[in-house]
Amino acid sequence: MSDRDGIPIILRDGNASPLSQIDFSAKEGLFDERWIQKLVFDHPECVPIRQIEPGFGTLISICRELPTAHGPIDNLLMTCDGDIVIVEAKLWRNPQARREVVAQALDYASCIFRLGYEQFEAAVRKARQSDSLATESLYQLFSSDPEVPDQQHFIDAVATNLTRGNIAVIVLGDGIRSEVKLLTEILQSYAGFHFTFALVGPRRMI
Repeated sequence: MSDRDGIPIILRDGNASPLSQIDFSAKEGLFDERWIQKLVFDHPECVPIRQIEPGFGTLISICRELPTAHGPIDNLLMTCDGDIVIVEAKLWRNPQARREVVAQALDYASCIFRLGYEQFEAAVRKARQSDSLATESLYQLFSSDPEVPDQQHFIDAVATNLTRGNIAVIVLGDGIRSEVKLLTEILQSYAGFHFTFALVGPRRMI
């Protein structure tokens, strides 16, 4: 959202009030990275995916703490067309965010690129079991969506995205440090990458 879009207003029972940004630094301990992770899982619509990848459809939350060889990925989201989105939650007051967040997110993504469909599905199953959300197959999570293709086409699409590295990698937090933003702009200038990398934070801090 840009300044020309105005201030968001919430309407409830006929009453209107403007929304204001939370000062995360003043509420340390209440709003931490796990809180952001849960927010994304419970409300995947908060990820502005159409501004990042206009061709992506509606995101659904698949799991949290997806295990990889280099550590767990905070959030895994997908579309019924087999598009893959990983989200790392970061509070930018954490000094690590300024130095390592881009490298860490891409390191996790590289682990995903090495997986076949069966390995990917097994990792999802393991993560969902730890969240008491066990499921028999990844495809089952989309079975109620009328837009989902048949199972074989879905599997093929996911497998192709894994093989080619067609994944959206998003770092989402309470602000964006200018030096990290600059690093991302440099990263995006390189040819040959198949993934999309994006930083997401509050409007006034970007």
